[in-house]
Amino acid sequence: MLVRFFFVELAVVFACSLLLLPAVKAGDRTADEIVVTPELSVEPIAQDSCTNESTMRWDKPKTSQTYSEFIVAGRNLADYGFVEVDSSVKNESEPFDLYEDFDIGDQIKGDETFNELLAYRQALKRPSLSFYVDKVERKRWLPSQGFDQPKQYFNAYKSELTTTQDLKDETEAILKQLPNETDYVAKPSHQSTGYGTWIVGYNNDTGVARTSRHARELDEEEIPVQRVAEDVAAGLAKSVNEAAPVFESWALFNVRPGLIIEERFSNVECEDCTPAEFNVFTIWGRVWLAKYQTETEDGMFFGFIHRNGTMADDSPEDGYPDYVDFSRLVKMAETLGANKDMFRTDVFVGVPSGTVKKGATLEERLAAVRYAISECEIFPTTRFESIDDTTRPMEDEAARLWIAGYKMGNYQTVPNMEVPIEFMESGGRLSDHDDFEPVFWEGASDEEEDDEYEEYDYDEDDEGMCEAEEL
Repeated sequence: MLVRFFFVELAVVFACSLLLLPAVKAGDRTADEIVVTPELSVEPIAQDSCTNESTMRWDKPKTSQTYSEFIVAGRNLADYGFVEVDSSVKNESEPFDLYEDFDIGDQIKGDETFNELLAYRQALKRPSLSFYVDKVERKRWLPSQGFDQPKQYFNAYKSELTTTQDLKDETEAILKQLPNETDYVAKPSHQSTGYGTWIVGYNNDTGVARTSRHARELDEEEIPVQRVAEDVAAGLAKSVNEAAPVFESWALFNVRPGLIIEERFSNVECEDCTPAEFNVFTIWGRVWLAKYQTETEDGMFFGFIHRNGTMADDSPEDGYPDYVDFSRLVKMAETLGANKDMFRTDVFVGVPSGTVKKGATLEERLAAVRYAISECEIFPTTRFESIDDTTRPMEDEAARLWIAGYKMGNYQTVPNMEVPIEFMESGGRLSDHDDFEPVFWEGASDEEEDDEYEEYDYDEDDEGMCEAEEL
């Protein structure tokens, strides 16, 4: 049975030793943009919002994760629930332009949890949102916007693989596209949380390969190259005939099945390990927090970073590698997160395969580091594990700032001109799935067993639309 939620294991590794490289630690940088208040009990203020639509209902006290400043379009969203706002004061700033397909303002009460807000997003049946989680479409679009990403060896929708739509033919078509002289990563384009992902490391001198499933360190076992390729092709062919699970968003469930084959990135310190990855959250177009996770020979490490590069209080790790330019990550995330109320941008900081020889020195690997967009997410299932994981204060603060933009923010909705017209007119998405009933996933524990994915048979109709029929 395949392990989909590999990332939940991260919560037990924070007691491991620190990273091998020097790290940027809490206190190394001046918090000149973000001020975090100490823990204290403050009664929230019930008041009319700036738009006089409803009263504030935030009833949680301040914590060590509460921001005192988070300014968007001239409004300090961090005031929400704690500081009385004078709505008579004219705001001279231009309003924040929110893409109308992201707008959930008509559902906001004012006291939602982060998971409740995600549930609003999960159920939105707006086809344009599928663009942001369609990995094939995004991989084809990102270069036109000037962003680096892992080199694409092949990407395609299931409907582009063969004319027969036969599983055996699809397997053969995928097998022909797999690289045979370099490392690579292969994964379905319509799944998440590492499900169906293969990482392959070749040894061209010996003709064997090492693999990893679900984005983890390469296994020690060496396998003949042809056998690996056959296993990968068969696995991908199976994946493109499976639908996204119902605990995902309607937007992802509505994505055409496909696959991605791209260059592999590895960790600067460990060429067999996954690269440093940053899941950067923007709220109302501004970076709120980034989850940093990396793998070394000593294990998995993760932590949380504020917009100004300082580590969050109670973060399991107290730093991140000093070769990382965090301001660069902020710029990338805020560019892709513009015009959206909440968005996540995932960035690899690591060494792409083939740029340095096997066994290269640390200096050689550092010189080859690249910043590459991995993917973006509108319905993130990120876990905000603090040292004290009982109150989830990070999630509370994300919810408060997200709500604040609607309750007291300076914004206006505008048409989404970012989604390519061709994507909307292609007629290539799944049917509207009027019977789609999302099941919100609260997170998996280490003890929970994995659920099977439902398998679907995708048939093309006369207009090129894909319709799913449960087997």
